[in-house]
Amino acid sequence: MLNELGPIQVLSASQIGQEKWDAFVTEAEVPNPFAQWQHLSAVCNGWGRNGWAIWVGTTALKDTSADPVSWDWAMPIPYRSGGWIKQITQPLFTQQLGILFRTGLPTSIKSAVLHAVLVRLSAEKSPLALAFSHANTTALPQANLQVQFPNLQLEWAPNVALDLNRPYQVILEGYSVNLIRKLKRQPAGQLVSYHQDNASWQLVIELFEQHINKQHKILSGRQLRRLARVCTSWSLQQQLIVSLLRSSNGELLAGIIYLCHQPIVQEGDAQPNRYVAFMGGATSQGKQQDSQVALMDANIQHWSANGGGIYDFEGSRLPGVQQLFKTFGPIEEPYLVVRK
Repeated sequence: MLNELGPIQVLSASQIGQEKWDAFVTEAEVPNPFAQWQHLSAVCNGWGRNGWAIWVGTTALKDTSADPVSWDWAMPIPYRSGGWIKQITQPLFTQQLGILFRTGLPTSIKSAVLHAVLVRLSAEKSPLALAFSHANTTALPQANLQVQFPNLQLEWAPNVALDLNRPYQVILEGYSVNLIRKLKRQPAGQLVSYHQDNASWQLVIELFEQHINKQHKILSGRQLRRLARVCTSWSLQQQLIVSLLRSSNGELLAGIIYLCHQPIVQEGDAQPNRYVAFMGGATSQGKQQDSQVALMDANIQHWSANGGGIYDFEGSRLPGVQQLFKTFGPIEEPYLVVRK
């Protein structure tokens, strides 16, 4: 099957430009919000020229020009340069990248492309760390990959997602008993609101800084500024949604920032909205009252009743957080992380 593929071509992002790149990302079989130009530009800022390149390929019978119309697949490759060292590194605030496929490619071709990409990565001389999206690896046997690529470190990272294309009462049946108990204990009169303005996402970052980051030192000042750049870029694209929970007297208890890749209609079918829970925070009172859990539930209820979609919890390596996410009854969507 590898003989059916054309060679991997390496292009600079500047050769393609934002308009053509975002058109390809949007029209891919499974669009990846982290692959959008504005997101990559924000997270790779300061990494050198554009901070990322593009690997593309076609079947052997097609032209391999720099025109995205001819591509069967493409993959953003973030390069971080420091002195003489240039290495492939997964940027902070970008959970999964990986390969974007043109709609309609058979599974055998997708599998062959991923195999060819891993071969290329295994030949890299400098260290690397790159995460592939869950959609990239569903067709591959996990057990055989490490045998085929012994010089790569392969890890399946956790992520879970919830199908919102069902009535809320059906979704509720998947909730754990403990989660339902927490929801029943919520005080009356709480108010949930939705925003897309800069002031609102800054409120959530402040909650994170004051009530989480001060204690646990998760992000440095420089990383917080990068986080603000990411939120600004998504806000300008009107693809950032901020959800806030306030008490009956108006006091802010919790907030969550969502990245939302809008649905695209292809041949009469629309890709569902995917609400990626990007980050959140809660006050001391909000933590005591499990306000973030209540806010997540309110958002699930709201979106299931307003167009449906996918609620992406964006995973966590913290066992306690993983367990909390699983109480909502989501499906597991592990993704492949490659290191060398």
